[in-house]
Amino acid sequence: MEMEKRKERRIERGVQRSEDKITPLSHWLELSKVIRYLKDHESEGGGFSLVPELSPNIEDTYYAIRTLQLLDADFEKKKIEKFLKSINWSDISFSKAVYWLVYLHLSACFELPPPLIDLSKKEWSRFHPLDSQYFSNEIQKLLGKPLRPHPLSNFIHRIVCKACGKRFRSYLISR
Repeated sequence: MEMEKRKERRIERGVQRSEDKITPLSHWLELSKVIRYLKDHESEGGGFSLVPELSPNIEDTYYAIRTLQLLDADFEKKKIEKFLKSINWSDISFSKAVYWLVYLHLSACFELPPPLIDLSKKEWSRFHPLDSQYFSNEIQKLLGKPLRPHPLSNFIHRIVCKACGKRFRSYLISR
């Protein structure tokens, strides 16, 4: 009896929620506000910034472009190209930033510049192993290359639980 009442309450709540749903037209109006917001944060020199008065940066540009793509909205490739050409390659020191840059170049159909190709080949896992390995793998996926094994994977696969005898599984790479 108690279970049936709970089920009825859940159904009632579901009905109430469905009445509150946004209609397709108002949904589009909300999405157009998101697109307008992003376009307002685009720099004249290319790239995007969270605060329009600040210089554009790689992270904000990456997320803005990804959002515009998800919303099937256009963005000015010429401006993005101008931004990407202005990057100081000596400042790139994280695998996450390299991933963002590879994605931006490929999504806008631009050739990868030699400094970015060199950075994509770099062994990032010696810095922050999990974060770096994830983005190294994502870079390899974007470039269509096979993934490199993580240097810690052999060590992790050798760890055995003394209490139960089970081996710990490595989630860093698939075997």
